[in-house]
Amino acid sequence: MSTTDSLVWLITGCSTGLGAALASHISKSPGHLLIATARNPSTLGSLPNSPNTLTLPLDVSSPASIGSAFSTGLAHFGRIDYVINNAGYGIFAEAEGNGEAEARELFETNFWGSANVALQAVKVFRESGRGGMLIQISSLLGRVAGGGQTYYSASKFAIEGFIEALSKEVHPKWNIRFLIAEPGAIKSTAFNRNILAERKIHSAYSDPECPTNRTREWLAKPNLEEDFTPADEMARTLLEAVGKEQIPLRLPLGQDCWEAIYKDFSEGVETLKECRTLSEEPSMRAEI
Repeated sequence: MSTTDSLVWLITGCSTGLGAALASHISKSPGHLLIATARNPSTLGSLPNSPNTLTLPLDVSSPASIGSAFSTGLAHFGRIDYVINNAGYGIFAEAEGNGEAEARELFETNFWGSANVALQAVKVFRESGRGGMLIQISSLLGRVAGGGQTYYSASKFAIEGFIEALSKEVHPKWNIRFLIAEPGAIKSTAFNRNILAERKIHSAYSDPECPTNRTREWLAKPNLEEDFTPADEMARTLLEAVGKEQIPLRLPLGQDCWEAIYKDFSEGVETLKECRTLSEEPSMRAEI
């Protein structure tokens, strides 16, 4: 099956949360075709059984799986116009309380998996002659690091840097656009369930006054998600943004995200001004 008029979307991590909401919206949109992927495609049963929707297995930690999903999607629909790089997960534990194996596994998905999907998308867009758009799902914690989610923040900082640098490498004539979406807290997601999972606290951090233990108290609140944004609304806003002619490279999503980033940047500007003399000192010495 091929198409010349419809827009084709490929999304990773469609089983739950934002990925599921994005897939649902696109599957219901006239003129749009969907390649919805997940490690286990049986989790995608809520999507319509339609010739406009193709569900495929895709494990982003496997380059072979990434290549297979793109090849199958291209063979089925004839093109891919948008790739939403969404697959990822978080863990909550102090850095000293995380085992190296667990941390490396997280990076295999959140960084290396996303980077390999991004490279495959760029190759497909370039070779098509039409271009396309890569939407990287990051997080508020990819701009403002969170204690207790050290490796998650590190992986998101890393993929944001990778995508920004990649966006500066592609030739303008290839017509490839990039967007880094930075959602704040989203209701009822596998991410939330995972960071709430009980993990043994490193003995050095057992004091209730440790910042991460205060965060644990906050996470344990019964009404924790009351002010979180529903995934459906987050998806709707993101898709509206993608349709605009002019969009920034980075887009905070959710009031909590915008406020946290604005506060961090404002304080950062003031700090930068305060340290200007010291920062410029090596250059001044070199001129003497």
